[in-house]
Amino acid sequence: MALRTLGWTATPTPVTPLDALATELGLGWLGIKRDDACRPTSGGSKVRKLDVLLASEPWLSAARWVSVGAIGSGHVLCCAQAAKELGKAFHGHLFWEDLCPTVLANLAVTATQSTGLSYHRSRLSLALTAPHVLWANGARGVIPAGGTTVAGTLGMVRGGLELAAQVRAGAVAEPDVLFVAHGTGGSAAGLSLGVQLGGLATQVVAVGTVERMLAPDWALRRLIRRVAAQIRLADLPVDVATATPQILRAWVGRGYGDASPESVAACGRLLTHDAYLEPVYTGKAMAALLALAPQLRGKNVLFWGTAHGELPAVDPRWRDRLPARLRRRLARAQRPTNPRRRRLLLATSAAVALAGGGYRLLGYTDVPTWRGRVLSAREVRIVMALGEALLPVQAQTEAHLLLVAQGVDRYLSGLPSKLQLLSRAALGAVEQATPLGRMAQRMTRQSAPDRRTLLVRLHELGGPLAEAARGARDLVLVGWYQQPAAWPAIGYEGPQVSASPRPIAAKYAALIAPAGALPKAAGRPERSRP
Repeated sequence: MALRTLGWTATPTPVTPLDALATELGLGWLGIKRDDACRPTSGGSKVRKLDVLLASEPWLSAARWVSVGAIGSGHVLCCAQAAKELGKAFHGHLFWEDLCPTVLANLAVTATQSTGLSYHRSRLSLALTAPHVLWANGARGVIPAGGTTVAGTLGMVRGGLELAAQVRAGAVAEPDVLFVAHGTGGSAAGLSLGVQLGGLATQVVAVGTVERMLAPDWALRRLIRRVAAQIRLADLPVDVATATPQILRAWVGRGYGDASPESVAACGRLLTHDAYLEPVYTGKAMAALLALAPQLRGKNVLFWGTAHGELPAVDPRWRDRLPARLRRRLARAQRPTNPRRRRLLLATSAAVALAGGGYRLLGYTDVPTWRGRVLSAREVRIVMALGEALLPVQAQTEAHLLLVAQGVDRYLSGLPSKLQLLSRAALGAVEQATPLGRMAQRMTRQSAPDRRTLLVRLHELGGPLAEAARGARDLVLVGWYQQPAAWPAIGYEGPQVSASPRPIAAKYAALIAPAGALPKAAGRPERSRP
């Protein structure tokens, strides 16, 4: 398949056999595809995506690129290096994630290589203050998160074809199963299509590394359909139905950026076999492989190493290049914690909330038209208040917000009673947790900007209240995404139903009795029973 590229992935990356580990796990063969050898940057599968993406418009002619990721994002790091390699300016939008040595190392390179950085306290804060970097695809030089566009995914399709060529050359045993970390979906989608085009019968297993809401199954299927349509333009046969990877989500941990215990253990185990993984992405994928090894006995398994390799030297004063708020956050995070002070803060806040409990639980205006199955009128007001803080301006009318609350109620009505209770508790916790956000009145009495600030502060506190804030936010988004007005923003094209009339509709209509008609048995004398 002829594609315009920068020529960065012309040389195949090697596959390193892990014979000792294969024997230990009872596998027929086990190897790791070494994308850390991709050049000219520090490597990683992101180079494959950028090799095609940056050679296409509008990025090719843009003088400045912009992208987004966590402070330790390998994608942002690769974009910054690529921009410096090609003489472009690069501005990164960063949000917080838990610190570990890998995160700090990546951040140091990103700060050294970038021409500018912006810091957002959380993903929610980023979405509220700089939504254009999440939704723009090429506009103003924006490179989407993970480099996952049709063009970027075609770079991973070429990776699948590269593997097929290595199999045909006898350099690699044909894998029965291929494990790869699944973030924004470009790697899993591209490899699934690539191995199929290359004639391999390999099953791709995508191990989730981010929350389902940020990488839903439908988004991956939609990406595969779009890339397949592009491939068909080159008169190449591709079957979307058989090119869909298996998605595993049991190894996500606490979410994006979280180095789960299983992931850390997997990284340590691979070190004993002279293979390096990082704990945020590839470690989770390897943890899944190790756990599922008993089901893979005798099979050939390939692990696709997406992480970068050795990093370049950094500016010794790289911290001075960071935004001031990020420097302060790093300093706080690296200071020894004082759990006694945190417990005192929580206890004091709880006492204040209880003392003002009567005032804070009264005074809600009724919702006369509300006939929900799960949410009370008070909880409807909480959902509507959160909607005013989180949703676009056009959705902040009373009528739209009530529709959002109805969508939340409809969603909750299908959940077990325990999950309903937890969801309602999350709404109540966010409503009454304002003392922890240094606010006196409950959340529904705050302005919309103050409500957003409260959610960000609860997220930064961590623990159960952070989970409650995320849960309440997600409930509102679930209600909003049910509304057709929200679909363009998330790329959903609506129900895939033909616009032409369907013959079955007329046949069904003929079976409907006219208004006022009685059942056929009406008026018949009732049979006497023996």
